[in-house]
Amino acid sequence: MSANVEQAAKELLRLQAELEALEARIKEQKAILIDAVEVGGTVEIDGAPMFRVAQKKDFRLDLAEQVLPAEVITAATVTVEQVDKAKVKAYAEALGLLDSCLKVSEPFVTAVRR
Repeated sequence: MSANVEQAAKELLRLQAELEALEARIKEQKAILIDAVEVGGTVEIDGAPMFRVAQKKDFRLDLAEQVLPAEVITAATVTVEQVDKAKVKAYAEALGLLDSCLKVSEPFVTAVRR
C-alpha cells in the first residue's frame, strides 16, 4: 500500500471522527431549539428567520382503516386488492376523523429558505 493511500485513509478516519462529533453537536443544538420553540415557530438571527421547528403530518391508510367505518374503506376500494388513498382521506376529512388518520412526526429543525 502506498504512502498516499495510507495518508488518505488516515485523513478520512480523522474527518469521519470530526463529522461524528459535529453531527452530535448539531443534534444537541437542534434539541435545544425543539424544546424552546413551538412547532411552526422560527428562530431569527439579526432579524432574519434562519430556522423553523417543523413537524410532518402524513395521511396513513393503516391508521384510517383503524378509525373509519368498514363501509368507508369499502366505498374507497378501487379493486379488491387496492384502496384509493385519496378517497379514504376525503371521507376521513368529511367525517371529521382526518387527525386520527395522520402520523405526526417528531418535531425537527429546518433551514428557512430566503
